[in-house]
Amino acid sequence: MKSVHFLGLPLSLIISVSAFADEETNSLRTARAGAILERSCLQCHRGAGSASKSKFDVRDVRSMIENGVVVPAAPEDSMLWLMAHRGTMPPRSNPQLARLVGDDSQILFDWIKEGAKEFPSPVARPFVSIEVTLKAIAADLKKLPDTRTRSRQRYFTLAEAHNSLMVTDDSLLLSRAALSKTLNSLSWEPEIVHPRMIEGTHQTLFAIDVTSLGWTRDHWRAIRGRYPYAIGYSNLDDLTLHNLDTEIQQLTEKSEPLNLVRADWFIATALQPGLYHALLYDLTLPELTMRTPDLANPANPQHMTATDLERHLDIDVVANILRGEEHAMRCGFTPSGVSGQNRLLERHRIKKYKGAYWKSYDFKAGNRRSILSQFPLGPDFPGNESQQLAFEHDGGEIIFNLPNGLQGYLLVDGADDRIDAGPIEVVSDALKTSGSPAIVNGLSCMSCHKEGMIQPPADEIRDFSRVFGKERNHVERLYPQKDQMDTKITADSDRFLRALEEAIGNTIKTGPHAGRSLGDLPEPVSEVARNYLLEELDLQTVAAELHEPNIERLKTKIEGDDLLQNLGLGVLLRQDGKIKRAFWESMQGGTSIMQLTAYTLNFTTPKFKD
Repeated sequence: MKSVHFLGLPLSLIISVSAFADEETNSLRTARAGAILERSCLQCHRGAGSASKSKFDVRDVRSMIENGVVVPAAPEDSMLWLMAHRGTMPPRSNPQLARLVGDDSQILFDWIKEGAKEFPSPVARPFVSIEVTLKAIAADLKKLPDTRTRSRQRYFTLAEAHNSLMVTDDSLLLSRAALSKTLNSLSWEPEIVHPRMIEGTHQTLFAIDVTSLGWTRDHWRAIRGRYPYAIGYSNLDDLTLHNLDTEIQQLTEKSEPLNLVRADWFIATALQPGLYHALLYDLTLPELTMRTPDLANPANPQHMTATDLERHLDIDVVANILRGEEHAMRCGFTPSGVSGQNRLLERHRIKKYKGAYWKSYDFKAGNRRSILSQFPLGPDFPGNESQQLAFEHDGGEIIFNLPNGLQGYLLVDGADDRIDAGPIEVVSDALKTSGSPAIVNGLSCMSCHKEGMIQPPADEIRDFSRVFGKERNHVERLYPQKDQMDTKITADSDRFLRALEEAIGNTIKTGPHAGRSLGDLPEPVSEVARNYLLEELDLQTVAAELHEPNIERLKTKIEGDDLLQNLGLGVLLRQDGKIKRAFWESMQGGTSIMQLTAYTLNFTTPKFKD
């Protein structure tokens, strides 16, 4: 039988090549579908205990099918595609989540239509060892002109995340952006600073001159004092690491015994109290640095209040409220995305540099003087001639522009004293960005305010408050028409977005994110923090955390070591055995579980002396 030809080629070959191309296209589409679901849906749908209270995990196709949200070959009957296509998921009430854009919906449709195939297993990236990292640090330091410059360098590594199969390439990309945003959100300097990527480390090592952030050695000591992953190399049989560590100390004249920290830990920790408070406020604001710390008050050792921040920004809130109009502008409303009660927003201009200072007044349920239509002229302060019309608030959130255009945050109670977290009966976070439902200062605020200020509901006070005479005139001065407030909110959001674009634009809008606006992407800091804090660690992940490329070697070590068994790591030997991140980092006597585990592998646990 003669073979059939078409355009000079055997038809069987054409069919074979075509089938291969179709299979390759289907595989690529499957991988892209998995990336879309992880980017836009994983925050709420990561299995039992998720924020959505649904049991399915978007990383596990079988779980989606078993829970009825995906019907293979039938996208029109699949709740997952229907809700994504209609734009109801991710919910618009969570602006920090990444929206589906472009052809995302069509990719999900085609993937389900083709049978909802299992997502490809993660492929291990080239292993980045401690030796590679230390060699890169030493080489980078040698390029710098003098010891003084070298002593100011600090390094952040993503090697542990890079070596873990649990972390996707997309997550690593977000981590690089999140590192830049985190560092610049902890700086009072006027310019955005970009971490330097160090070559030869598969984009896992970054350097920053701490003085470019306005930091002192005290800032780094605060970071070092909370770091649960510090290890040394003096006990290792191979002297390579020991010699590299010694060389780095000599290059910097031993100015800092720890100049390398994990970037993912830093992102998830430095934006939460009390490290956030220490770095941004206690060690920086002259109003606070001159005070003797109160060791009996670890949550607020400098007794910081909103007034301290206002003095630093040269804002007289009371005087502005009395004048109203451009000096203080308000918007009061009943529904609020983060709070279950009434809320009032108040804007002040920062005169020291171009920026805005926003303060919310929040209320607990049952507070009689929280009805803003009846009590629109609070808070009560000396000189308030409308005391009988003053509301009584129970706390608030402060959002202000830093000199570089990004935002700083402060949570306060009803007396304007700084607090770590908002009362759970007033505000909560179903996504557990901080590792729990608590709304904590810094990280939780940053998660919500992904694009700067959020457009609030229409003001209800100007038109509906029951006040008359001079009080009515004061209300009209304080509560402007909607278009006036909208103009200010838009300008403040634009200022933030310009700074954010400068900080992370070149990093985040590459690869799979090319062509997308920042508003269509996940908020990188909260995304990295959630994945870092909520993801449980299996044997492979723990091996990556310990820089151990041989999982079987670690398994054998755990099986034969009583200390590791007593520490609770035996659970990792079970099928699907996992440990919590909080357990891994927990400290006793200044040493973490991770450090104790590293000690059994002959690493040392350095003791720092200042």
